[in-house]
Amino acid sequence: MCEPSESRLPIFIRQRREQLGLTQEQLALLLDVSPADVVLLESGHLRFDVAKLDQLADALATECTYLCLMVTLEGRPPIFQKYFGDWLLAEVAKGALYEPRS
Repeated sequence: MCEPSESRLPIFIRQRREQLGLTQEQLALLLDVSPADVVLLESGHLRFDVAKLDQLADALATECTYLCLMVTLEGRPPIFQKYFGDWLLAEVAKGALYEPRS
């Protein structure tokens, strides 16, 4: 287990799960993880396994590219941050680039 993350991804996961009316147990089943893992993921105490990105996008009915963008911004590679970080981070923070799938 890691220190709590200040990442936007855990917040997004929890909020989107709640919007869809899913319980943590239901999300855990969709991701093939334990309910305890979902609790830790949503609280920022567990890093997201990027190998499950497609599963997470499907479970949350969102675009995988949006989740990839969030994961990339969280890591903030220096070159990415230098050229795109401030603008993109601001857009993601206000949800401007997010459009849920129907």
